[in-house]
Amino acid sequence: MRKAYILLLCLMVCGCNDDRDYGSEIRPDDFPDFLTAPENARTIRYATPQSDITLEGTYSLTYIVDEEFPPDNTISYIHSELSAAGFILLKHRTLDLGKRAFEWFENPDHRQPNHAFLVWESELGTKTDYRRIHVALSYHYAAENPILTELSVSIGYSTEDSPYSIRMKRYKERFPEEFECSKENEPWPGTLFEKQGD
Repeated sequence: MRKAYILLLCLMVCGCNDDRDYGSEIRPDDFPDFLTAPENARTIRYATPQSDITLEGTYSLTYIVDEEFPPDNTISYIHSELSAAGFILLKHRTLDLGKRAFEWFENPDHRQPNHAFLVWESELGTKTDYRRIHVALSYHYAAENPILTELSVSIGYSTEDSPYSIRMKRYKERFPEEFECSKENEPWPGTLFEKQGD
């Protein structure tokens, strides 16, 4: 899953030159209400289960905003929208239950030598069902001049009809206390901007 989102973020930054359906610039009528972009967003794309980059039962929202690191405003906006819809930040990854679900990490850009991505990933779930959201924020920069000002955002939403619902079911069975004690509107941790290993 991490590789898939890195590829998607790379396509957002570097562009794509094939005929696949990467989503629409026009918001579909049946697109989930809680997946929205802030007013200062650009290059917005909406991908539905019929798009080539999504799986059955999944939706994707991508956009770019101009915000220097750390992206407090964008994080706050995403938190507000998803919390209002009943989503809770998970403390672990649904694929690897031993790793925390939110962190910054650096990833090399294999398409452009001496370039890299600084990426933050997180996952969210709900108390009442097995839906899942994956959020990825990314800065693309040159190694010799790491200016972090253009932020790419990718939000993937998996319904209960998606393959990821099985992960959420297993996660909730493993960590039921997260959903019993958490509140939808509680603030996200203050360590969001720590790089992995710091």
